[in-house]
Amino acid sequence: AVAPSWVLGSGFYASASSGTSCASGSETRIAFATEAYDINGDYATPTWTPAKGHYLIHSMISLQTPAALSSYSKSLITILYKNGAKVYEGDQTMMRYNSTSTVSSSITASVYSSGSDYWEIYVYQNSGSTITTDAGNTDRFLGTALPIGDST
Repeated sequence: AVAPSWVLGSGFYASASSGTSCASGSETRIAFATEAYDINGDYATPTWTPAKGHYLIHSMISLQTPAALSSYSKSLITILYKNGAKVYEGDQTMMRYNSTSTVSSSITASVYSSGSDYWEIYVYQNSGSTITTDAGNTDRFLGTALPIGDST
């Protein structure tokens, strides 16, 4: 017997092969160029367009806090976009005052995708200067099918 399409679904895991330069006060799309796996070939950096179904999406972004921060009011936020528009904001992580420590923000969402919807990750930071995100598995984007059936 052939499994229904919602069982086969789609899934991928990608990490950043290099950091992304992020201007202060704006949302920047993150390119996750290193694929660990891509079940149906639905991921094309930086966009995931899965088959119709229910999915769990997760992403985490890390960067080093600039040493010259003068207050604790600066933050990092990971954002999930659907079809070019913001749909969910993840954790708001405060940057540490006068420190060069690494901070991370993540987002996890259970979503329904129509089969033509596409998903991307953006990051927002307001440190007052341009910051480059980390590279490697500390910055990741993944999606996996949820076996809960198909609905329209």
